[in-house]
Amino acid sequence: MAHHPQFRNEPIVLGLAIGLLLIIGPYVRADDRPLSVRVDPDARRYFVGQEIRLTVRVVAEGKRPEIRAPKVDQTVPTVVGSSFRQLGASGIGNIVTEVNQYATIYSIVAPKAGKLTIPPFVARDTERTGASSPLELTVVSVPSEGRPASWLRGVGAIEARAQLGEKSVRLGQAVDFRLILKGAGALASTTAPRLDGFETGETELTVNPPERTFHYRLRPTKPGTFEIPGIEVATFDPKFQQFVRTRTPKLALEVVDIPPFDPASLDSQPAVQAATEEKSSRAPIFTAVIAGIPLVFGLAWVLVRWSRSPRSLAKRLARELAAVRGNRAAQAVAGAMSAFLHATTGWSGGEITPSETAEMLRTVLDDSELAERAAGLVERADRDRFGGGLELAEAELLAKDAAQLFVEIAAARFKRQAHQNTAGGSRNRESSG
Repeated sequence: MAHHPQFRNEPIVLGLAIGLLLIIGPYVRADDRPLSVRVDPDARRYFVGQEIRLTVRVVAEGKRPEIRAPKVDQTVPTVVGSSFRQLGASGIGNIVTEVNQYATIYSIVAPKAGKLTIPPFVARDTERTGASSPLELTVVSVPSEGRPASWLRGVGAIEARAQLGEKSVRLGQAVDFRLILKGAGALASTTAPRLDGFETGETELTVNPPERTFHYRLRPTKPGTFEIPGIEVATFDPKFQQFVRTRTPKLALEVVDIPPFDPASLDSQPAVQAATEEKSSRAPIFTAVIAGIPLVFGLAWVLVRWSRSPRSLAKRLARELAAVRGNRAAQAVAGAMSAFLHATTGWSGGEITPSETAEMLRTVLDDSELAERAAGLVERADRDRFGGGLELAEAELLAKDAAQLFVEIAAARFKRQAHQNTAGGSRNRESSG
């Protein structure tokens, strides 16, 4: 049977077509496939305040794709590094195509205890998109036992250094003092340590990851050469699960006294004589004013003494806590308790634990039941700040209970030395020793 000439070359044409498809098929279909996106965490379990490193890997051809990071517990992760490696290359004629794996490293701080869901990261190049699968991590609370006063809520390695803006100032002149923290442990360090012995005013915080800087304005109150002691800073080591302390070096500050005014340096005798005659005519007025000065100072002393008394402070804190609303309750309760203990026992710095709260309140109050209730309130506040959080109703109840506690503290019986701001707190002795 004779074949028609039209179909004689059909097998050859079909073979060429199949071969061509096998060569260019993968490149034709590539535009239809999504980008491959994978997220790899540096661990699966973290502590509250610990840095989480997420490496996002995207396989793509040509240039690095654009990555859109999701919000994780209302916070967008920060890019801290990137890299790439070539997986392969192919070409047709003069056209060469490279296939690369692009890696972008993101950083975020573990916000609170519980399950933490990492939503998908989305990658996009000129023609294709892709998304990673959701990721679930576990976050646990930092243990409260053994927590030192110098812990500023940081987790991980930390470096601390101190700087003075000026080495010598005149009496009354303010000087800039900075505490600079660097490293993973600085990311969650949000509590500024106190500087005892100096008027500091309000502390400012600037953030430039991986650094945090606390700014103080020191105002010396007397002349001389002063030593600013090293500041102890503690962080929690997630690997060995213990608190580690470091201390900044001591700094020296010279405070120069202002020279006293010397009337003899003025050579204008007529002006001095006129001033003397004017003083003589006003002598009765001056006498009356001078006689009233002790009375004014006495009244002022009584008012200041009353305003600084433990009862007055407890009443003020009760009013402030009664006005707290929403998710500010836990921080307000912790701050109020710290302020009260600082005023009555001399305690300073760091995050106070429930057991330390009860211990120090027993030194100033004759009522142990109030001390135990205060410890319970600090524990509830810790669960909100360092744990899984509280519902809105629970947070408002916490503020209400704390306000009632301070009302009862104001009416309680204080021990003899409770009104003095001393260094007698057990925690202070440990820090200074």
